[in-house]
Amino acid sequence: MSPAKGSEILGLLLAALALLGGASFASFHPEDPSFLHQGSGSEAIRNWIGAFGAEIAAAGFGLLGWTCLVVPVVLAVAAWRRLRVKARPKVVGRGFGMGLVLLTLPALSQLLLPSLPWRGSAIDSGGAWGVIVGATLATRMNLVGALVVLGGLFLVGLALLVQTTLGDLIATWRRRLAAWLERRRLARERRRERKSKERARRRVVVKHLQRVVEEREEKQRRLDRLVAPPGAEPPPPGAESPARLDLPIRGGERAGSPPARVRKVVSAASASRSAKPAEPQKEFGFVDDLPDTPLPPLSLLETAAERGEIDEDELVRLGEIIRTRCAEFGVEGTIEGASPGPVITVFEFQPAPGVKVSQIVNLQDDLALALKAESVRIERIPGRSTLGIEVPNTRRSMIRLGQMLSHERFRSSASVLTLAVGTTIHGEPYFADLATMPHLLVAGATGSGKSIGLQSLITSILYKATREQVQFIFIDPKRIELGVYADIPHLKTEVVVEPKKAANALRWAVAEMERRYRLLAEVHVRSIDFYNRAIRDPQVRERLSLSEGEGPLREEDLRPLPYYVIVIDELADLMMQAAKEVETSITRLAQKSRAVGIHVILATQRPSTN
Repeated sequence: MSPAKGSEILGLLLAALALLGGASFASFHPEDPSFLHQGSGSEAIRNWIGAFGAEIAAAGFGLLGWTCLVVPVVLAVAAWRRLRVKARPKVVGRGFGMGLVLLTLPALSQLLLPSLPWRGSAIDSGGAWGVIVGATLATRMNLVGALVVLGGLFLVGLALLVQTTLGDLIATWRRRLAAWLERRRLARERRRERKSKERARRRVVVKHLQRVVEEREEKQRRLDRLVAPPGAEPPPPGAESPARLDLPIRGGERAGSPPARVRKVVSAASASRSAKPAEPQKEFGFVDDLPDTPLPPLSLLETAAERGEIDEDELVRLGEIIRTRCAEFGVEGTIEGASPGPVITVFEFQPAPGVKVSQIVNLQDDLALALKAESVRIERIPGRSTLGIEVPNTRRSMIRLGQMLSHERFRSSASVLTLAVGTTIHGEPYFADLATMPHLLVAGATGSGKSIGLQSLITSILYKATREQVQFIFIDPKRIELGVYADIPHLKTEVVVEPKKAANALRWAVAEMERRYRLLAEVHVRSIDFYNRAIRDPQVRERLSLSEGEGPLREEDLRPLPYYVIVIDELADLMMQAAKEVETSITRLAQKSRAVGIHVILATQRPSTN
């Protein structure tokens, strides 16, 4: 038989003995008949193993007291080791240690607790062996000396039994305790994280519901402001066809003014029945003359500012989180102030002496994690010795175009190409002059707001300049974004939707640029502003009339030159269809057209060259 099989058989025998002894000792009753107690003969044996178990339990408790319960435990451990290792372990040291433990533990128990109640009777806690050894040592050494000797021998036996040093044993249990505490901590953090996510989910749901309610209320308010055309009779019920519905016009028109045009909206079912293949765009000419048109009133736009309440306690809390998080990474400093804006809030962080700016900038991701924000941006504040930590607001304010166009800086701007770009991080309106840019590229992914931004720029110019000052050329391959401006008087030509017509319009712009440069050269000026001022001089007008043709020019041919703004939506789509025709014209306009008042605004989803 192999050693492994023998070890397994011995392990099974030890396990059986451990179960037998454990059951016998655990069910020991002092009144059971045994060699220590003579029963009446008719009394039932209460030991689980019967009379044999009662005899074994009486012998164990009579000799060792309650410490006999250690014997089944030791046998079970030995059986487990035999069955697991399946080899003969070293039992000399452990056997000697077990002997010391069984010899000293009963005496220690007897000295510390002489009598032990057990199922209605009192027994010696250390048994006969504990009484003899304990009494003998106590007589010779007194109680303290006996405890010291027995305790030392017990620890020696325990060390031999576990086959490890006391330091290793303490370290092992310390690691186990630390691992248990770490598991408890991680479990608490997971519970807190689940609760936090649940609270965040509820907040998102509540905000979404609030936003839906606000949008419905805003839509209802807009519908309330809409009225029927003046003098129009309401149609009888059921007179309208479900395929064609009249759109109501915006109210607030002056009395006596001609009724506004009402466009028809055709339902999808009717449109599908009458749908025809799209015809090519017809040839069109450039508009040369239109009557003077006034600037549109601001009453067409919403000018009421949306101002959210500033929670100072929340700002203080966020500032303290920033300071504490920086201090955890060894970056000391103070929060000098906070500037809440419509989209982000800027916290001014004053670093302590000796702290590098790079140390603070490297904490952007850690601060975003601590503040539970999408991202955090850290930049120097010009003119100050502090750093600006930009944190996104949980509730963003709406920036209305009417509020921007009603601002004093926009109204007092001298340039007719003033653009309302938006607001700064501090909430201050920001305006730019297209004449100084001199061109603009609007790029971004789908849904990022390119079309809204483009229409805001166009509307800014419409509220600033008349047709005599600024004219537009719109190129819209998608046919839906710029078509709403088809009726404005500022158009030089109709909205261009076909690539070939777009190439023609851009070639005309290049030719107009060259013509204007010739005019500037004749007047000896360097920009369109100086030309428009010089054209009012009769001598300059006469010189131009003689140089431009054989006879004098007409009066309308010597008027100031307007600015031209060429707006191209979806440039990438246009380049894919007519790259050769369009690319050269755009390149020439971008390089030379600034001085003669021709500016290009491009919008695209792909600003790359591939």
